[in-house]
Amino acid sequence: MKWTDSLKRALKKLGKEQFLIIIMAGVLLVIIAFPSDQDHLFDETGDTKNKELIQMEGGELNVLRSATQEPIAYTEEEYVKRLEARLKQLLSYCSGCGEVEVMITLNSKSEKVVEKDTHTIHVQTIEEDGAGGTRKQMESEQNEASIYTSTQNGTDAPLVVKEKLPQIEGVVIIAKGGDDPVVKSNITQAVQALFSIEAHKIKIIKMK
Repeated sequence: MKWTDSLKRALKKLGKEQFLIIIMAGVLLVIIAFPSDQDHLFDETGDTKNKELIQMEGGELNVLRSATQEPIAYTEEEYVKRLEARLKQLLSYCSGCGEVEVMITLNSKSEKVVEKDTHTIHVQTIEEDGAGGTRKQMESEQNEASIYTSTQNGTDAPLVVKEKLPQIEGVVIIAKGGDDPVVKSNITQAVQALFSIEAHKIKIIKMK
């Protein structure tokens, strides 16, 4: 018996309303499975103006914002806490590491780089000497001015295009498996890979 015959008999047993419900459910599943590209242009609030693109490059946070968006600001303390929490979570998956506590110190503050409008003025001076000759002298003057943008509360603020993150001074890790040479080596290599700091700035201690 062909499967098509079984399908035909099953469809005949369905009422018209049940058949329409099945068709509508199938269409709905297709729509859910293949969202349009436009859906990806909106954030959770459905607002494209507040969309933010963040890119990490060599310890620098490149932030591209729309003109109406408030800048995202973290204090050094908040920044450290976020790093410590993420490192602690990562090390908790390390084989043999066990329970772990993390402390990170900084040796600098964050630095914001604002967009500037640069103008260069060239002035040429021609002087005549007593012998009838001429001498040309070129002078250049460069002027810079910060570019401002309106914030959501109506005030003007410099347009931040890049934020240099604080440099990490040292990392102290207290772990249950901190006395295992293999675990210590794995932790050290992981921290070096994440923060690009020297091994002597990483201290691993066994938790009591």
